[in-house]
Amino acid sequence: MTDLSQQDLAQVVACYRIKLKPAVEASDQLLMQFAVPAPVYAVKEVIAAADFAPTASAGFKESGELLRVAVLAAGANLATDSNWMAQLKPQSNKLSIDPALKDSLDQAADLTLRSDRIVWRSGLALTVCSGERLDELLIALTYFSYFVSQVSRIEGELGCGWPALREHMALNHQIEGRDLAMQATVNAKTLWVTNLRADFASIDPFVDAVPNYMPASAKRMVQELVNHTELVARMRAIDDQLEVFEDTYELANDRLLEFRYYRGEFILESIIILVLLIELGFMAAEFFW
Repeated sequence: MTDLSQQDLAQVVACYRIKLKPAVEASDQLLMQFAVPAPVYAVKEVIAAADFAPTASAGFKESGELLRVAVLAAGANLATDSNWMAQLKPQSNKLSIDPALKDSLDQAADLTLRSDRIVWRSGLALTVCSGERLDELLIALTYFSYFVSQVSRIEGELGCGWPALREHMALNHQIEGRDLAMQATVNAKTLWVTNLRADFASIDPFVDAVPNYMPASAKRMVQELVNHTELVARMRAIDDQLEVFEDTYELANDRLLEFRYYRGEFILESIIILVLLIELGFMAAEFFW
């Protein structure tokens, strides 16, 4: 990672940290409130330009941090080989199809709207914009980053769930007595995927269509970022994956419950038959003796 020079830092007009908090305090500068998938508030804090670099901002999720934004002066060097652009390079150059690593491998989204330049990647953003549009730009970046983080979380959880899913697929075809020991695990997985579906359903409308009550320029910025990062396509892929998980675990649950009921009925009927046979034996003994 290339360090920022004093000349680079001198180009910074302002630098902000956007954090997610479950409640706001009187001193907080509230940017947005999100109600889905759970209530949370996005607040902004002014930070030193030197704290923008990823090396100083490791662990966004642990600290509740969503995004760091550096607002640069007009004429700032944002060429591909510049120190600023180096801060937003992928954190790894290894090819991977692991959804959990997507945010660290993706290239930065770079777009220009009117006279504003925005370079975004997960957790970090650079912008050159006029002062009167700064608040709207921060709102757009916060809105977009929040829903991208939710999409990435669901992608990551589903990505980690595939090995267990393949193991549990066998329960859709044949159940044996020893499989009943997996009932609690399958129940937990069913609840897990149901919660993911609920989270997905709650955020889907806000990705497909940016609310009209958002400032017009902020809405355009979000729409451009959504298009540039193919976020809607990612949502459709998640929808397909959720359907596979739901079908698999719902059927596995039904099969296990049916087998448990069948086995219980079989044991009960066997006991009844055994009791009748014993009673018949006593009656036969009394008759002959």
